[in-house]
Amino acid sequence: MTNDYHVGGSLPPNATSYVIRSADKKLYEGLKAGEFCYILNSRQMGKSSLRVHTQKRLEAEGIVCAVVDLTRIGRQANEQQWYKGIALRLVSELRLANRVKWKLWWDEHDSLSPVQRLGEFIEAVVLDIIPQNLVIFIDEIDSTLNLSFPTDDFFALIRAYYNGRDTKKRYQRLTFALLGVASPSDLIQDKTKTPFNIGKAIELQGFKLDEALILTQGFEGKVQHPRKVLESILYWTAGQPFLTQKLCHLVQRFCDSSLDRMIKNSGLSQGIDSRDNFIGKTLGISQAGWLPLERVSRSVIEKISRTNNERELVKQIVRSQILVNWEFTDHPEHLRTIRDRILLSHHGSIPLLRLYQQILHRGEIPTDESHTQQELLLSGLVVQRQGKLRVHNPIYQSIFNRQWVKSQLPAQNEHSVKTPAWTIPILSGVVSVVVIGVRSLGLLQGLELQALDGLIRLRPTEAVDSRLLLVKITEADINQYRYPLSDDILVQLLQKLESMQPRVIGLDIYRDNPIHYRDRTITSSVDLPTYLRQTNQVIHICKVSSESDQGTASFPDIPWQNLGFSNVLVDSQNTETGPLRRQLLYQKVPSISPCPTPYALNVQLAFRYLAAETILPKFTAKNGNLQLKDVIFTDLNPRAGGYQRYDFRGQQILLNYRAAQPIAQSVTLTEVLQNQINPQWVKNRVILIGVTATSIKDSFSTPYGEMRGLEIQAHGVSQILSAVLDQRPLIQPGNFWSEVLWICGCSFIGGVLVQLIPKHPYQILALCTALVLLSGLSLILLIHGYWIPLIPSAIALVCSKGTLALYSFVVREP
Repeated sequence: MTNDYHVGGSLPPNATSYVIRSADKKLYEGLKAGEFCYILNSRQMGKSSLRVHTQKRLEAEGIVCAVVDLTRIGRQANEQQWYKGIALRLVSELRLANRVKWKLWWDEHDSLSPVQRLGEFIEAVVLDIIPQNLVIFIDEIDSTLNLSFPTDDFFALIRAYYNGRDTKKRYQRLTFALLGVASPSDLIQDKTKTPFNIGKAIELQGFKLDEALILTQGFEGKVQHPRKVLESILYWTAGQPFLTQKLCHLVQRFCDSSLDRMIKNSGLSQGIDSRDNFIGKTLGISQAGWLPLERVSRSVIEKISRTNNERELVKQIVRSQILVNWEFTDHPEHLRTIRDRILLSHHGSIPLLRLYQQILHRGEIPTDESHTQQELLLSGLVVQRQGKLRVHNPIYQSIFNRQWVKSQLPAQNEHSVKTPAWTIPILSGVVSVVVIGVRSLGLLQGLELQALDGLIRLRPTEAVDSRLLLVKITEADINQYRYPLSDDILVQLLQKLESMQPRVIGLDIYRDNPIHYRDRTITSSVDLPTYLRQTNQVIHICKVSSESDQGTASFPDIPWQNLGFSNVLVDSQNTETGPLRRQLLYQKVPSISPCPTPYALNVQLAFRYLAAETILPKFTAKNGNLQLKDVIFTDLNPRAGGYQRYDFRGQQILLNYRAAQPIAQSVTLTEVLQNQINPQWVKNRVILIGVTATSIKDSFSTPYGEMRGLEIQAHGVSQILSAVLDQRPLIQPGNFWSEVLWICGCSFIGGVLVQLIPKHPYQILALCTALVLLSGLSLILLIHGYWIPLIPSAIALVCSKGTLALYSFVVREP
């Protein structure tokens, strides 16, 4: 009887060499009972073969099965394509293409997020069509670790099906099985989310002798003691499925080739008759056909090949076919996969090699569930037995031996150089001077401002500002009332708002001439210019003239106290679309300007709001800075923080955007005119009226992306009110000398790292840690209102480390 050993890939359902292990029973019974199961193990341990055979058994019980191999979707897919690819695999596996127009369904639900769409597809389509129990195998889940987007939500969706079984009966028909080279902690990497802690872990161990006896069929009649041959094979492989199948195949091939070689050397052909004649002649039997061929072949091998020493036979095959020149004979690839997983680890090979070196030295070490131990286990090089880590088998130990580990580890004294203590302050000082000089030339300004934007976006979310209400003129409002809005509509809007007792209203719409429409359906008793002159509760917008802009007026005879300019400060050169990071509080007004007010619209609105709190503006005697209550709005210096070259006019501060999306409650023009808002939303608030329709150009680039002018004004008002009433910090750059000391300190730390950590790989790790800590500290300080020089400090830190390392390399002793 022959046996077809399968080396590499999954064994087909009818494979005669498939070994049934305890995991087969556990996985089958678990999935049949509706348990979520996962098999997370190293490569080539038989996971796919186990899945194939379990699927066959389940389907024989009437359970529907589907396999989603994530590698078939690809690593280059974006988030939308990836989730759609899973849906496609389910449609294909479950043969749903003729039962549902799934592509149309998928496109109709494009308003949902990708994971929501997949979840709804499984619940509303798949479970609705499939009435039987359904098992979905998710294979190669480790491929999710290399995608360009997080897949935490995917595994959270699977957990949601598990947790939802109590409330939705159809979920009780759905079961998942996850297979791959990963640990449960890898599945949901966001530490703020609940970890993947559901399901039943199926431990996949190597073949045991009593389980693997079926493998002896491949060399029945070719060796005297097939069981002893198998015992020797399992000694070398410790039951590792791939190696066991491969070594059985090598033994079978060796026995067959030995007999064929002897027949060939006798001068006979290799036909069955000639083979029988040769065997009979060799054994002294006139009619060899009287004996079973298997029995005769075994005798030939015993007498001529002298292979009755099973242990020696297997040992010689292992040495000649596996160990010698293993990097060139490793086909299909197995040993090189283990090697590459260790040496090319994303977390660095050094910790893995050090850990493995300890195991080789001690024989075994206690498990501690550390990330390094988990990663080494997933390589397959070691196994966990009775709370200990040990090398998986003698083949691995022979190849990945102490000498191999030593050759992969850096020399103990590599880059270990004692540099004189005086070099650290001198060289780090030189680096600091160079970095500060480059910064003063403005060469780092772009990087520093981009870093500031990044830190601003990383700040924790804040609550909306309840002191503000935005009245947005949307695209729907424009379609209904036209644009520009007529004076009658604006008057009625302002009258309705004033009747609800706001503290102040800001009209962020340019208007210097009346506008009326013949077919107007809304009329007012007073025209807009007259209304704006008579009321003291509305601040209208205008624009102060500059060298590049003649400005924009408001209606004539409106006092400047009821006007606020719209001028803003963008950071790009010669453009009006650059990032807006600064807030212009007030400026000197040219005599020819059509806008006579010296204060920004948001400042005027804040003044009116605070006046009701008996807080009036004043200016400091020393520098003329605006002061409200105890808060001083310190003007930016000509070289403030990362700014070395910028538009220096008026009093300006950094705009500390409120980390709230949206910044405040909002209503639409139509909702106000049709009395659809609660008066309490308006009472005692700052009301800002402006256009948000995208057809009207009024947007600016900010650290949070494109933002409408109305929102910019809201952030300006919110910054002032929050600073005065809530003690919310303003963002202040340090003075020149404090920043110099900070940069010098970071440069000195870079030098100290070289001195205290002589080994180059650990220096890089320490440097990366220092940069992360520097970034984290910068974020914390920014939240509290301090803008420190992150980019110059990071450059000084890295360059100082590099300079000291280069010095050590040049002057080190031979």
